[in-house]
Amino acid sequence: MVYGLANTDGATITIPAAARAHSAAALKTTVSGIKLIAKDLEVGSQQETRIRFNEQATEAYDLAYDAYYLSGYAPQLYTMADQLPLMVNSLPVCKRTPKFHYTLKKLWLKTSLSN
Repeated sequence: MVYGLANTDGATITIPAAARAHSAAALKTTVSGIKLIAKDLEVGSQQETRIRFNEQATEAYDLAYDAYYLSGYAPQLYTMADQLPLMVNSLPVCKRTPKFHYTLKKLWLKTSLSN
């Protein structure tokens, strides 16, 4: 996982191919699933989260298929696996009707105006 903060326009980050945790092939596969979007109409921000179905995934966190949730100023929308918040949660294909538990939090920004 890469965390970064840039204070200038046009900042870039390069990750060498040898440092990849995932193969490019795993990221190009077509997987069925569900996409939910929470929009904050007052601020104009949004957050997406996805549930994907993959026969090779487990119900636990899978490094090859899941993605951590990174919070920002948008509404917080995520699922949990192994007590980790996820924005992409890949689960095995199931034959029963699945139930998904999501967390949704509205962020209240405090602003002050000075004269």
